[in-house]
Amino acid sequence: MIGSLSCVRVAGGLLPADVVAGVLSGKVDGLSSGDFHLAGEAPREAAARVWAHLLGVYRRFRDDLVLQPHLWWHVVGGVVGSFCAGLVASSPG
Repeated sequence: MIGSLSCVRVAGGLLPADVVAGVLSGKVDGLSSGDFHLAGEAPREAAARVWAHLLGVYRRFRDDLVLQPHLWWHVVGGVVGSFCAGLVASSPG
């Protein structure tokens, strides 16, 4: 199985080749649809379905930001504001 891969490179000893082969073949505990409570749907199918949905949501969000640029400041300002809540700005002099 590993011989058929062309884009997986395992550096060091983090993931031995037999673990990668087991994951790809689906013979590792914790990869069945029952482990994810998917009612028979394969985990890869569920992931693909959810990814497609979230990609569509992101694209709509991105398009809305282009049409309404003032929304971008609310998104960024809210995030920056939460990080900078304890900072006080002052002008020199």
